[in-house]
Amino acid sequence: MGHVALRVTDLDGAVERATSIMGLRVTGRADNRVDLTHGKERYSLQFIASDVDALDHVGFEAASPEAVAEIKLRLERAGATILSESPIDDALEAGLTFEIPAGVVFEVYTGMPKDQPDYVPSGVRPTHLGHVNMRLEDPGPSLEFLQDVLDFRFSDKINGGAFMRCNEEHHAVVFTPGVPVLHHHAWAVQSVADLARLGDCLYASGDSLVEGPVRHGIGNNVAAYFKGTGGEIIEYYTDMEQIHDDDGYVPGEWVADAANLEWYSHWTPRMPMDAFRQSGIPYSAGHLASGSAAAGN
Repeated sequence: MGHVALRVTDLDGAVERATSIMGLRVTGRADNRVDLTHGKERYSLQFIASDVDALDHVGFEAASPEAVAEIKLRLERAGATILSESPIDDALEAGLTFEIPAGVVFEVYTGMPKDQPDYVPSGVRPTHLGHVNMRLEDPGPSLEFLQDVLDFRFSDKINGGAFMRCNEEHHAVVFTPGVPVLHHHAWAVQSVADLARLGDCLYASGDSLVEGPVRHGIGNNVAAYFKGTGGEIIEYYTDMEQIHDDDGYVPGEWVADAANLEWYSHWTPRMPMDAFRQSGIPYSAGHLASGSAAAGN
């Protein structure tokens, strides 16, 4: 996982929440874009000023320029829509932007600068961006695309959707059926104590968690959730299952209904609240809004 870029109607509010609650640090600003990081990377979250709240794109880091070139060949063979054959940001070494079958925009790139100094955060600073959870009208073609073109692997399947990984962490992308939205972006923290501190930070700001902490059956992670300024959900989690044996691992088959609740929580088996389940922001109707201006560094 590299970064998430969101279009936001309240740029100042989004930046304030990301710095004061999420513990991120601003690394660059332009007229319409703010870059933020959790660590040494130039950015892991981007906000783009807009008249709508929406997902602009999701960024994934490839192993090398040669890997980016291989993905371009696979995209062409698959007949995918390639939006740009160069990275959105000039700071990146190589990259390309394309649509998956559901129309969501992905960027694959290499050479993200890791030049940012350490800092003392406000809020609860995560260790890395872990995954995105999306709803699609028909997840099937996009799941096959991730497997065949981007070498993702299935970790668990549920109700016509799936949790997929691109490294040893249980999942980097989740696609499930439903009204098309980005439901949440998720960030790893070091321990359950960080989730407690997150609840305290939200309380001090006059806000609260919207779900959790829970111990998920799928992924085994302990997770807590709160809302972003646009209505999207932000997950903080720890203790995610790690999968090191790709050949020996068999994906789980789960059913989510009133009789099968452990996929969501081992601690107090129940379905998540309706307000939580119905949250999310749509996918952008246009493309590459983040390329319209480069942030200063």
